[in-house]
Amino acid sequence: MNLQADAPALVLASASSARQALLRQAGLRLEVYPAQIDEAQVKRSARGEGLSVDDTAVLLAELKALQVSRRFADALVIGCDQILLCGASWFDKPIDVAEARLHP
Repeated sequence: MNLQADAPALVLASASSARQALLRQAGLRLEVYPAQIDEAQVKRSARGEGLSVDDTAVLLAELKALQVSRRFADALVIGCDQILLCGASWFDKPIDVAEARLHP
C-alpha cells in the first residue's frame, strides 16, 4: 500500500474501529494499516521482564508504530494499545460477548 500524493500523511497502525472513528470525528484524514504484532508474546515477555501494564501498553504501541512506519516512511504513524488491569490480572479486549462473560 502506497500513500498517494494527495493522501493524508497520517497512518493508524491499528484495526480499532473506535480509534478510527475518534480520529475521523476530529476531522483527520488517515490511512488504516493494522500492524501484525504477536501481542500475546510481547505481553508474556514484558511480564517476564517485570514491566508494568502501562509500560507494556506503551511498548506495544511503539512496536506497532515502528513496524508500520517501515512501510510508510514519509507518514506520521500512530501506534496505540491499551490493557485493562484489574487487581493483578491483565485483560485483553474480548473477541465477543461470550468471551467477555467468561471473565466476570
